[in-house]
Formats: sequence, C-alpha cells, structure tokens
Amino acid sequence: MNRRQLFAVVVLVSALVAGTWAVGRVQETTDNTYANIERFIQVLTKVRDHYVEAVTTDKLMDSAIRGMLRTLDPYSQYLDKEEAERLAVTIDLNWVRRARGEYLPLASPEEALAYPYSPADRERIRARRARLFVGTPAAVRERLAPLIAATRADELMVTTMIYDHAARRRSYELLAQAFGREPA
Repeated sequence: MNRRQLFAVVVLVSALVAGTWAVGRVQETTDNTYANIERFIQVLTKVRDHYVEAVTTDKLMDSAIRGMLRTLDPYSQYLDKEEAERLAVTIDLNWVRRARGEYLPLASPEEALAYPYSPADRERIRARRARLFVGTPAAVRERLAPLIAATRADELMVTTMIYDHAARRRSYELLAQAFGREPA
C-alpha cells in the first residue's frame, strides 16, 4: 500500500469514526428525550390507574402542564376549561351575596366552592351564568363573536371578576391574543 492509499484509508477511518460519534450524540439526545417521555407516560399511567380517586388522562396532562409552568415561572398560568370554571365561581358567590345586600370583596375560589348555596342561590347562579363568558380563549371568542357582529362593535370592553390578580391579568392577555391583539 502506497502513501496515498494509506492516507485515503486514514481519512476514511477518521470520517467513519467522526460520523459514528456524531450519530451517537444525536442518538443519545434523541434517546434521552424519548426516555423522558417514556418515563412521563409510565408515571402518568400509574397515577391514573392507581390514584385513590378516579382521574382522567386529560386532567393529569393539564395538571402536569400547570405544574411545569409553575416550576419555570410562578406567574405563568395554563388556563383550560376546568380552571376557567374554577376561577368563575368567585363571581357566582358575589352575585349571591349582592342579592342579599352584602357587598364584600371577591371570595377565593376555595371559599366560593365551600359556600352553602341554597336552591334559590343555585338558580340565581344558573340564570346569571347565561350572561357570563367562561372558558378557553377560543370558547370565549366564539361566544363574543355573535354579540360583536350584532352590535357592529369596533371596540370591546371586558371586565373580569376573578379573585386572583395574576389570573385576572392573564385572562385579559389570553383574550387579547384570541382576537389577534398584543396584550397591553
């Protein structure tokens, strides 16, 4: 084997080693991602199947997302339909109290959920909820669209009565984004 052939073999072997190393690095990264996803699925399945109370996969996923965001940024919130409904109970109790002449600050969702509502209170809430727009940003936009079209409004003023200030602010941001606007 002459020098030229030896040089070519060395280059090929080097390229093969470098290529194998690069593929291994990519594979290692991919394997790590898939391993983490697999681990998450295993935990999710065990919790879903063995938790004390029945729990759906959707609820577990939403809770995992909320927890992840809270870990990264305590002021970030993930707002799904259930969380929107939970936040809206503060206004339900507010309506009940105002009907009795009680003008108190908004209650926390926990306080509102624990309140002993009478059948008349529950009917009042049911009737008022028809005027309340609660849900995901897309669902709220869908409910607002006919109102905007019917009134030919070019501007919309929204009041969000939520106990938690960060959640209230986030609801405005989400609504602005749902209408293609940048939050102020």
